[in-house]
Amino acid sequence: MEGVERFEELQAQELETPTRLVTLMAEASQHLRRGELEYLPALYGRVIALLEQAGDLFDWWAAAPAVNWSTLPGMRALFERYIDGVEQRIGDLPLPMGAELHMLRAFTLLWAGRMAEASAEAARAEDDMQWLAVSGEMQVNMQLLRLIEDAMRGRADAVQTGLQRLVERDEGAGEQRRRLWLHQIAIYALRMNDMLGATPEVLRHWSARLKENPLEDSSSTNARAIAARARFAAAEGRWADAAELFTHLLPRAAGIDVMGQAVEVQLRAAHALLRCERLEAAAQAAAPVLERLLRDGDRGQALLCGAARLRELADAPWGSWLAPAARAELRAAAALAEQVSHGTEATSTAARGTPGEVHRLLSAREAEVLALIADGHSNKHIARALDLSPHTVKRHVANILDKLAVVSRGQAAAWLRERAEVTR
Repeated sequence: MEGVERFEELQAQELETPTRLVTLMAEASQHLRRGELEYLPALYGRVIALLEQAGDLFDWWAAAPAVNWSTLPGMRALFERYIDGVEQRIGDLPLPMGAELHMLRAFTLLWAGRMAEASAEAARAEDDMQWLAVSGEMQVNMQLLRLIEDAMRGRADAVQTGLQRLVERDEGAGEQRRRLWLHQIAIYALRMNDMLGATPEVLRHWSARLKENPLEDSSSTNARAIAARARFAAAEGRWADAAELFTHLLPRAAGIDVMGQAVEVQLRAAHALLRCERLEAAAQAAAPVLERLLRDGDRGQALLCGAARLRELADAPWGSWLAPAARAELRAAAALAEQVSHGTEATSTAARGTPGEVHRLLSAREAEVLALIADGHSNKHIARALDLSPHTVKRHVANILDKLAVVSRGQAAAWLRERAEVTR
């Protein structure tokens, strides 16, 4: 704990804003490496507050959130505050930060289950990346975003193509770096293939590329190795083994809450227990995650469990083991997964106009505000719905009226309805 104590000593000192931001982000990275993910939202909340108070554009750029934080409880609102803060400062300047903002928003929309909007934001990021200099890290993050989206949509061929591109990306690296790169790809390859119902042979292929090789070496007891064995057991139909392994991960869920893995593991444990006809234990595994989805609104994370498994869970005879609200959330998640896999998910008013005139004129956040205006919401309700300050909403409304060349909220709503009718 010496490192944590050192960070506490630094934070107690009078530091300039850039130095304080560096220490906060470094502390967040240390917690991430240790798997202490539960500390990150509060830490990054301090970062955002400091940026809003005294940060310049370089500070905002240096303190960008990592995409693998995006599924932590409470983090989506902080991502939105970051995106809004940078948008206020860069305006229409052609900066790589603009592409990064589209990517960050795409991730937040993906986890919220707003797939059409997430895909549109990803497309904007990819358009910007064609002519803006962006980092290799951002390129990989965009490939991961599309990989997850393709898996959620049941596009097995696209997932294999995406994985192959990632495999080929670092072919010229040295042996040690190459092994580490394949290990990182295998983490996602296992999850995405498992979600698509891959055969045990496919899961064995990718498990062998993990540095632990957990199907051949049973000595490793880290969460990643246990999850790989659990997936393999489920693929082979060994439900008692799968239930035991997934259940073993439940107390460690907070430490593996990266890219939706905690939600997925909890639902997979419930599904495996259900297959073992252990209904009460399945309900105990599912209840906390369903409460979380209800609280945070990140239903999209549940899609990583797979549409077929979610449907089994939704149709189970839970009786009094699950509260009515939890059962309703489970049914809604299953319905969303099925709609996404068939390409029939509903879209918001704003999304129906994308990528047309609405998003040529307005930022993604302004489009969201306009959609809520068109639905009759006041600034106060919009602020609450989007977790924004009333002042920020007022500024967005003013920008919308100016960009659409209208003089009232009613005219702005009519403008949007006319274009929504055209795109139906």
